[in-house]
Order: sequence, then structure tokens, then C-alpha cells
Amino acid sequence: MPNSINGWAVLDNPPWSDPRLDTKPVPGVPSRSLKLRREVLPLFLALAKDYHDTISPIDEGALDDWSYSYRDARYSPSWSDHASGTAIDLNASKEGWLGMNNYSWWANPAKHRAAQAIKQRYEVVMWGGSKDFGGDYHNGSTVDWMHWAIKPGVTIAQVQDVIKRLGITEDGVRQGTNDKIDRRISKLKQRRQRVRRRIRDRKQAGESWAGLPSRVKRINERIRKLRKG
Repeated sequence: MPNSINGWAVLDNPPWSDPRLDTKPVPGVPSRSLKLRREVLPLFLALAKDYHDTISPIDEGALDDWSYSYRDARYSPSWSDHASGTAIDLNASKEGWLGMNNYSWWANPAKHRAAQAIKQRYEVVMWGGSKDFGGDYHNGSTVDWMHWAIKPGVTIAQVQDVIKRLGITEDGVRQGTNDKIDRRISKLKQRRQRVRRRIRDRKQAGESWAGLPSRVKRINERIRKLRKG
């Protein structure tokens, strides 16, 4: 059985009507639906709703919000993550792959900060935006602004953990009031990044980094406890 870029099995038994797929409307946006692998569908429904509310409406203009698609990847010899039902594209004809001047569109701080917040909230997901703006893709032809996908190496259990932590229902409604916890986790991750940077800089300078690894360990433990609730 072939896998997509992120390592998930391609859904092709048969294509488009594989029983592992399901289709549901985005909460509060009945004109837009997503067809995805059942285990990840609630997470992406909630993500699309957050995108709609905080970045840009997805129900304006052409129908340009895509999910499952049985096809190869455009920039890789592998199967697309869309073929495994683990990726979505949002607003393709505006700020996405088909859009003109999408770099300048995303340069708006309110937009790319909102995208970063979504990426941090749904931590098993990667965003195809430029690394300049907190995305996971390098600048150049491979930037895919509209693209959101499950990260390589992520398991079904990890996806389910995020769904549970965020209080997402099977219809993609995020019921949990976890934004405060999300912000605390985000700040801890930023602090951990700074400490790791200090470790790297001190190693390069030949200076002592004693005590810093234990600080990273303590931050990791605090993040773990917050995620467990």
C-alpha cells in the first residue's frame, strides 16, 4: 500500500469512495465541506473554522477549498498528502497557490500571526507558508500558502490527543475553552527555543552551558502537564 509524503496510507480502496473517508461541513460555514480520513476530519474542520474566523472567510467567491484528492504531489515523486486524506487547501484562488502576490498578502502581521496561532493550537499540523512568517516551507517555488497537512511522523493517537485536549466534537466544533492554555504552551515553547539557542551559542563559543539542559527539561515537563490538563 503506497504512502503519501507524510507517511500516511493512500486511501484508494477505491479512490474517492474509500470507507475510511468521511465528508462533513465546516462548522458555521455550511457551503464548505471537507472530505478526509475519518480520524483527522474533526481536527481539520475545527482548523478551517478558526481560519475562517481569524484569517479570512472561506465561503466568499469561488469554491476553492479542497481536501481529499487521489493524485501525486506537485513537487515530489511521492503521493500527495491529499491522497491520504490528511491535508486541506484553503482559499486557493486568493491567498493560496492560485493567488497573485500571495507573499505580500501574507505579509500582513495580523494574518501570519493568526496562522502561527492556528499552527501552534493544532500542533500535529504543518502549514505550507513561508518560514519568514512562521510557516514550515522554505521560500521559493515550494511555498504552498493554502496548504495545511498532518506532519510527517504523527500518529493517529497523537491526532486524537489533540482533538481531546481541544474539546473538538466529531463534527469539528471546538468546545473547549483552552485558548489560555494554548497561549501558555506557546510562551513555554518560545522560552524553550531561546534556551536551546543559548546552548548552541555557548557551545560554538566554547563556553559552559551547564544548567541549561535541565532548564529545557523543566520546560518540557510543564508543557506536558498543561497538555494533560
